[in-house]
Amino acid sequence: MRQHLANNISEFQRCIPYPIYRGKILALFQKLAQDIDATVRTIMAKNISKYCKNLLESYTVHPHQENNFEAIFKQSIMPTIDKLAIDEYEDVRLALSSNIFEICSILSEDCINETMLPFLQKILMPDESIGILANYLQGLNYVSSKIDLSKSLNSISTVIKTVLTLSQSNWRSRRGILTTFIDISNFCKPDYFSSELKIYFATLLGDQVFAVRRSATLIVPFLAKRYGIKWSREHLVPYVISFYQDKKYLYRFVPLFGISEMIKPFLCESPESYLNDFKKIIEDNDNINNKKALISLARIVKTSKVIENNLEKEKYSKLLSFTDELDYVSSSDPKIYSETAFSELQEKYKKENVYSVEPIDFENDHQPYLEGILFLIHEKFLSVLEILSKDDMDNIAVRAVVTLGEVQDFIAKVNKECKEPWVENSLKQLTAEELLNIDNELKSELQTKVPELEEVLDTTLADNNDTEVDLSKSICIDNSGITKDSETKVNIESVSSNIQPESTILDVVNLNKEDIKTSEDNPNKEIPESSNLKENGKRTENVEPAGSNIEKSKISEEANVNVEENVKIIKSPDDTSNKEISESPNLKEDVVQDKTDECK
Repeated sequence: MRQHLANNISEFQRCIPYPIYRGKILALFQKLAQDIDATVRTIMAKNISKYCKNLLESYTVHPHQENNFEAIFKQSIMPTIDKLAIDEYEDVRLALSSNIFEICSILSEDCINETMLPFLQKILMPDESIGILANYLQGLNYVSSKIDLSKSLNSISTVIKTVLTLSQSNWRSRRGILTTFIDISNFCKPDYFSSELKIYFATLLGDQVFAVRRSATLIVPFLAKRYGIKWSREHLVPYVISFYQDKKYLYRFVPLFGISEMIKPFLCESPESYLNDFKKIIEDNDNINNKKALISLARIVKTSKVIENNLEKEKYSKLLSFTDELDYVSSSDPKIYSETAFSELQEKYKKENVYSVEPIDFENDHQPYLEGILFLIHEKFLSVLEILSKDDMDNIAVRAVVTLGEVQDFIAKVNKECKEPWVENSLKQLTAEELLNIDNELKSELQTKVPELEEVLDTTLADNNDTEVDLSKSICIDNSGITKDSETKVNIESVSSNIQPESTILDVVNLNKEDIKTSEDNPNKEIPESSNLKENGKRTENVEPAGSNIEKSKISEEANVNVEENVKIIKSPDDTSNKEISESPNLKEDVVQDKTDECK
């Protein structure tokens, strides 16, 4: 009977909203929350958020009465919450952690600062169970949207490290805290994130479970938007693309998914226009960013044309000719791997547009997302896709071609907008000297001849080899130890008719060792260099280097810490900071593991 009452206490409050019964139901709530039976307390903790919302709603039924909900919350409900948070039974604390921060959505900022913020600082203790800590971290989005949590950053950082370190068999906890990084970006400064938290996110990008890695790439565009596309070029993208030469082929999907997400985020709706915000700013003569928006628009127009010309090269056009034959939608859907974990996040952020232009985008260390993503496509993404399109594993090669097709579609849409009359009329406001300066800057950055404005805007412009980009200069990838190979590694034509999903349950669980054709089988095997394809999709002796100069990123090094036996130190190619994160052992529950893990 008491369990039934606890399960329906919120419904009692909703159905009997009269003031005369409000105090009696509250007394029943307090009594059940302190019941001798742990099951009753667990049910009460699970329904506490719903009860509070219905209690607040009861005041709207009788608007003539004074709304003293927050006073009741402080005096009667919060002490009960404090007791449940330290209950001796873990199930009670776990139930409370799953919904407690939802209450913040109905509280004022002052009330949150007085009640929930001290509660948050008190319960974020590393000695709590992993599931409870993960739930608290996932609930931060209800708090961070209303108040500044910067004073709690150290505690949050410690809890994230604890969850990553101790969640050996609980990979869903690691996947669940990914949303925390978006919440943290609402109040955490870039410097702190780079020095203290970036390393933890990089660890999730390299997690041993495919579902965690796939879900981690969903967060990349949000961090790039929050902290700026320039920041992401230095602190985020190097981690994403560094997996392109990993010996375990399922890890080589990380840069492919990362590139795809940065261009077209899964959690957001596609924008109707990429340049609409530029148009609004440019047409507003009183806007202080009017001139900066014009210059940025000119750079976008020229850079997108350079990339379009580059995609017309034979080495890309042959690959793109196969895109119509490939269907990769079902096997690359993030919902397969994120399950229901991101359903609320998708609902929350579906209206967000990473391509929107904000005043901060024109500050010294920032630039509009569109301008930055075009530079990344030219500087890094195309070369990585070219290399992976020649991968030994068919699934990697096909996914690379599909991603290259996504890049082509994106560039086509941008160029179509760039040819609208308002763009040409707007760019005429720039002087010849300003256009020359833009050309010189782009020549230095893109290391190619920049097309004249008339050529860019001319829809009938013929192919011009002078505008093509030399990728060997635009991206620096270490090709030491890479040899030419005249043998066929991937035949896109044959693969397109018999494509398999990149990571299904059958792939992961029932894989024999001989099915793996990665360089892991032969430690001395060299990574093949990117090359041109013949008409039949095979390699030729005429190998075209993809570029060299950057050192290979060392994503992990072993180190000893007191928390666990095996610890990885994730290090960016240009990062000198070390953060210790536990490398989880093989999972015993039903998880989506890498194929190569089954063969160890």
